[in-house]
Formats: sequence, structure tokens, C-alpha cells
Amino acid sequence: MNKDIYSTTDYLRKPPLRNMLFITTHMSDRHIENLKSCWPLVLENSLLLNTTDVFVFLNCDESKLNEATELLQSTFYRQKLTIHTTNENTADKQRGAMAALTEAAEKKWLDNYDWVICLNPDVIVRDHSFLLNAMENDVDASALLINCRLWSSSISSPKILTGFFAIKPEVLPPDAFLNPTGRDAEDAFTNDIFDSILKNNTHRYIPDADSKNTACCAGALKHMKDTPITHFYLPASKICPVPISDHPGASFFNRLNWQGLPFNAKDAAKTLGFNQQIWDEEKVWPMVFGKHWNDTTEGERDALQTLGYFEKGWEAKGNIIRDDENSNEENKGKETTDEVNSQEVSWQNLWFGENTRKEDEPHEEPNEVDIIVTYCHAGDFESSIDHFENIFPEQIESVHLQIMSKCNQENVLDEHLKERLIGLPRWQFSIHPLENKGGCDLSVAHYIVDFLRQHPNPDNASNRVAIFLKDGPRTPKNFHVPGSHYRSLEEMFSIASSGRFVCGSKIHSQISAYHDIKALSTFMMNTYKRYNSEKTSSGENFTRGYKNLGDFVEKSMTWSWPNETFVEVCYGGTFAFHVSNLYNNDFLLKDLSRVIDILEAGRDLSIVEHFMERLWAALISKPLNKAEKIAMLKPPKSISKNIVTPGQLFLDLDRFHWQGLPSHAKDAAKTVGFNQQIWDEGKVWPEVFRKHWKDMTEDERDALTTLGYFEEGDLIER
Repeated sequence: MNKDIYSTTDYLRKPPLRNMLFITTHMSDRHIENLKSCWPLVLENSLLLNTTDVFVFLNCDESKLNEATELLQSTFYRQKLTIHTTNENTADKQRGAMAALTEAAEKKWLDNYDWVICLNPDVIVRDHSFLLNAMENDVDASALLINCRLWSSSISSPKILTGFFAIKPEVLPPDAFLNPTGRDAEDAFTNDIFDSILKNNTHRYIPDADSKNTACCAGALKHMKDTPITHFYLPASKICPVPISDHPGASFFNRLNWQGLPFNAKDAAKTLGFNQQIWDEEKVWPMVFGKHWNDTTEGERDALQTLGYFEKGWEAKGNIIRDDENSNEENKGKETTDEVNSQEVSWQNLWFGENTRKEDEPHEEPNEVDIIVTYCHAGDFESSIDHFENIFPEQIESVHLQIMSKCNQENVLDEHLKERLIGLPRWQFSIHPLENKGGCDLSVAHYIVDFLRQHPNPDNASNRVAIFLKDGPRTPKNFHVPGSHYRSLEEMFSIASSGRFVCGSKIHSQISAYHDIKALSTFMMNTYKRYNSEKTSSGENFTRGYKNLGDFVEKSMTWSWPNETFVEVCYGGTFAFHVSNLYNNDFLLKDLSRVIDILEAGRDLSIVEHFMERLWAALISKPLNKAEKIAMLKPPKSISKNIVTPGQLFLDLDRFHWQGLPSHAKDAAKTVGFNQQIWDEGKVWPEVFRKHWKDMTEDERDALTTLGYFEEGDLIER
């Protein structure tokens, strides 16, 4: 959810709420693990919490300060974040909680906000529906609280939890929290809000969030599924409890007019039969709202869930409108068409960068192939020549092997290839001397620029596939993209022939070919050592003055990101595409000419080749269409914070039931000893999890990698 929709009231049917998330933390190990493992899931699922401003009262040792700041910045990178640091000795957590409120009152940090939500990092909001409904619709509510004494029928006086509460600052007296009195933070907080809130009965207790015993702790002794808020102790497995999908539905999106809807919500609304007039006037509703949940199609259910409607409570909450109340007959046909388009997209194929679209298929099968090899000294690519000759169908009339030579081996190559291609009448070759700079990315840029200069008009461009390879062997030992392996040459050619860009790396784990654009834009390296080389580059010669990938796109390219959410990224420097893709981007010739100049300037190593590795798929691929955007919303996912692959999406396999696991993940789970009962119940773990990595079989290690486990740590870095 892009919080930029809050930047103007022009799109809102009523003024937006301005909320603050006020977090107090001393950065204990438990707080750190929850920020790493749980909060990305919470923020992904909560349209309440991920659209607030964030204020963190950080009280930790100075030695932890930099690490803590980086963690907070990476966790709340989409939101306005303020971090107030102190190293006051408040080892007593109760005193620390009140110290934060006291300073907030003194410095008026909470002023000008409609609601302030206060919590600790180990308090997890699993379901915010009550909170948001009260904030939006209960005009008399001034505080949403958890009473630590609801467990007792004999104690009438409340004791309000400070570990989580939401409050309207405007109702607080001027001296609130300035002179706390009481045995602990809960007593002091209760005393401070008693006259202004509790006595006036403007508070609301959050249902099912109280403790079942004397512990003043959210949801204590309750199963996580039975409480909307839980004080969670992350286990050794570091597997986070799964927040339920808590889109607020009508209470959120219905605040916006049609022009202000986020693209995914608008696409979902169109799928259901809405248009601007129907949405903004609210006089009639599409026919889908006259159906029982079980009678809706898969495409309708996906769209309804995007807008916040779910099976639980669908009919009980009055979402159904009877057929005789609905006069929107004209939208029936369009709704059916959108359903069909949505159902054609397999989210699994799309997730791994293998989805093909009928509208992209060439009118005829390709009859030419260009194979572009970045060459220095290895000769292993030649083993692919016979293989290609065998896999290319008869309609391929010409195969042009283009050698991008970087190590002054042109004379040797020329004689050798003349002899090597004897007896292969379809094959021809050309050698293009290049400076030994810019890696394989310089070769790609040169090929595309030369092609577009020779074929400026797409109508006159030949019907061909371009395949980019390196000169090294296509073996596991020579492959360095975690969670992937080399895609077969047959598959590369087949998918590219259908009109799609396809990466030469085939994913066999939970990672995706797609990345979150905002996070991806932060990618940066300040030093680099090429694999199997002692040569290292750093400093200004390497960074070329760029702050990060986003800075490079802004300063050095006319092209801009194709949408506001996801783009495909291909790691490894090998890929293929039908040349019709080169005409998707009007700025490709101009931008790549500029890139060539940058790569050929200065030293051989620069950050720009790493930028380009992350941009090729986005520059060449067709942007996601509506049905694909909807499909990408379907799987439960998180966003990588890894400095090398920031923004990479990965499946939260722990959030899948056994029956919903992708086939490759289910096969891997079986390999390490899971079955449906063990996976779904989560009470016991297979024996392999007791082994050291070095003691596992190769099959076990491969399967664990597929599930997101690596030698370096418990779980894939998120």
C-alpha cells in the first residue's frame, strides 16, 4: 500500500486520519528479532500500521546505536520515520515506558495527530480491524485499551497496559504524563487517563486482547489465533506468528474516490465491475455483491480480498446485495472478461519469471537467432554450439554467433570459428572487439544499440530471438546466484520465442524474479572484488559519484520505472528475449548509448555494471498488465533487506498450508521429512533440523535451500 495517497485530500471522501506509531525500545535481542522477522509481515498486512508516521523512542547503549538505527530505517523504509535516541539508564522497563511518555508530553511530540498508537516491538498486531473501525467510525471513542484486570470478576478498578494502547492526544490534559504516580508504569498511566478518559467512559477495551491470568501482557496464555494483539516471544526457530490478512475493506478504500485508489485496488474494483461513476456515486453495486462467497469465481475472490472483503463475515456483515436491489446490468459482460483475463495468469509462473502472454506472441515463429557471447579466454561456450544446432527447430534459417571479444584474441578466434562451424550451414559468426571493461553488460548494451540503429522501425525488424551467454561453462560450480541454477538452453529459447524476456537463472527456491521498486532503488556497493580474482575496486572510480541505483536511474537515464510496485530483475548476466521487446522502451537507444560511454570510461570495474545487471529485465520486458498485477498480490510474501538483493520478493512458505505450497516447495519439504500433518500442525520438526549443515546429504541441503534455509544462518536473510 503506497502511503502517498495521503499526500492530498483531493482524493478523499472525508478528511484522512493522521496517525502516529509511537514505539519504545531498548533494542533487546527479542526486540531486534521481532523487528527483523515479524514487523515486515505486520507492515505488509496492515493498512493501518503501514500508513502512519513512525516515532521511535530508542534507549540503548551507544555501541548498539548504528546497528539499531539501520534496522529501524530498513524496517520502516516506506514511512516517515523519526528516531529519538537517549542512553538514560532505565533498565527497569516500567520506568522506561513512562520516561518515553513523559518526554513525549514535555516536547509535544504527540500533538497534531488524530491518534497515537503506542507499543513495543515485541507486541504484534495480528488483526487491526477493531482498531481501525473504532478510529474511523466511533466518534465518541478517545482511547483503545487493554485492561490487565479483566480476568478477575472481583477487582473492579482497571489497570491499563502500557505495552499497547491507542489514544487521541486531543483529550489529554496539559499535565498528562508529566508527573507519573503509581507503583509501576501501568498504575501511572491509568492514573493519568482516569479523569479525562476512563471516568468519562470514552475508552473502548480491545476485544480478546486481555490476559487470561495476572500477567499484564497482551493476549497472555491465549492461542495467537484467538487474540488480535499478542506479546510475542520469538522462538529459537525465528519463525514469526502470521498476522491474519487484515485489509480493512470498505472502511479504508471507501474513503477514497476513484482517482485516489491505489492501482491494485482500482484494478480489483474494475475486475468486480466498478467504474468511476459506480464507485464515486455509490448508488448501485456490481452483481458480485449479490452472490454468496462460495458462488464467486476465483478471479472475483482475489479481487474482493484485495479490497478487504473475506469469506469470514462476508454475509454476516451484510456485504450481500440481493439481485433485485442491483440495477447495474451493463457491467456484467465486462466483469466476465476481466475474470477470464485474471484466471489466465498463473501467479507461480509469473513469480518465477516464466509467465507468457498471448498478446505478446509473435505472429510467426522466429526464423533467426542471435547468440551473443562475452568472450575473454575460455572456450567452453563452444560446447553449446552442437547443442543449439540440435535444439533449434527447422524454421530457424540463420544463427548468428556474435563474439564480444575483450581480451585481444580476435585473430585466434577467427581462425578457430571458421573451422568449428564447418558443416553447419545455418551458422555464421562475427567478432566485435571491445575494451575489457563493463563486464558482460557492456556487450549487451553494444548489441542492443547496434541492433536498434540498424532496425529503427519495428515493422522492418527481423523475427529473431537474442540469447546472451558468457564464455564460461554452464555448470553449478560456475554459477553464483543463491536459490537458482542455470536454466536450460532449450527453455531459454522456448520462452523467448513466445515473446517474453527470460532470465538464464532458473529459480528453485522461494525467491522471486520480481523486486519491490522502492527497496531495489536503494541498492549500492562501495567496493567490489570480481569472482576468482584478486582485483578489487572501490572509491570514486568505482561508485562514479552515484548514491544508489535510484540515483543512477534519475541522473543518467531518460527511462523511468514502469510502475510503482514490482519489476523483474535477472541476476547472472545471461538471458534471452524476442527482439520485438526492444521497441517497448522509447528511450532504450538513447539511454544505452549513454551507458556505453559510462562503462567505457575510467577503470574496468564500476558500480554501473551492477546497476545494469539489475535493470536489464525492467528495461526490456513489457510492464505487468492488470491481470498480472492482481496475480502478484495473491501469494503471501515479504521483501528482502539483503544489501545485494534489496527488494527481492520471497514467498513466506511458513504462511502456506500444505495443500497450498508450490509444487517445488512441497517436493523439497517431503525430501527433508515433512508431510501434511507435520507441516500444518507445526508441533514437531523433521530430524534433519537437528543436523549440522556439513553432516547433511546433498539432497537435504538442496531441499533446505529451496525452503529458504542456508548454511550461513537459520533463515534466508529478510
